[in-house]
Amino acid sequence: MARATFCVVGLGKLGSFELNYASDIDLMLCTRDGVTSGNGTRGEISNREYFVKLAESVTAMVGQPSGEGAAYRVDLRLRPHGRNGALASSLSEAVKYYSGPAQQWEYRR
Repeated sequence: MARATFCVVGLGKLGSFELNYASDIDLMLCTRDGVTSGNGTRGEISNREYFVKLAESVTAMVGQPSGEGAAYRVDLRLRPHGRNGALASSLSEAVKYYSGPAQQWEYRR
């Protein structure tokens, strides 16, 4: 059984190391295709379902305002299919998207 992995890809100013105090962070979250081991209380679930929940938690934690303000404003709209896409997609889904229906401004050739 392959170990599940989760990759956070920094895009935009984060990816090019040009963050400033007003920048949001553009992220794309990827995982492998597959399923969990099934040892949890819900049994076996897809990696996608598991990592979408993880992405929701991490995004809320990082973007949640505190007494000092939010650590970062997180923007996940650059992911495959934008707002209509899953928060975390498999690497194969991302490659398929950027090789096909992606708009030209979403990638460089």
